[in-house]
Amino acid sequence: MGSLDIQWLAVYEKGMLPQFNEDGTENLFGDIDQSKLKMFILRSMNGPGYWAVNLKNGTFKIREETFRWAGFGKGVDYRLIYFRRVRQIMGAVHPAIQHRQRTEVQHLGWQATVDGKNHQRIMHITESGACSIEIK
Repeated sequence: MGSLDIQWLAVYEKGMLPQFNEDGTENLFGDIDQSKLKMFILRSMNGPGYWAVNLKNGTFKIREETFRWAGFGKGVDYRLIYFRRVRQIMGAVHPAIQHRQRTEVQHLGWQATVDGKNHQRIMHITESGACSIEIK
């Protein structure tokens, strides 16, 4: 299965920061002003999918559907979680075996400290666009 071509978009109250500008230059993840971040979106550039986390109210969006997975509503300091995992599975080390499998999963969510306890909600997005949610 081919990899989703996913690009991120940081959304602020006033403006946005795309991963790639119209002139082709790239903004790095470290360029995001997380203290002003309202929403973080992952967009599939070769399909209809997008996935988003709203850091103002703790909701998630998958395409046009909005979900709240045991979030705490407004007034909580939601902090962005985003990372990508790439796994390369190799066949046995033998010249006749050339089997290699690569998988990629995008992880998008938030963490918040409520009553001194850290809570996390992380969406795991596979190469096919399917997703699951992890509640910690």
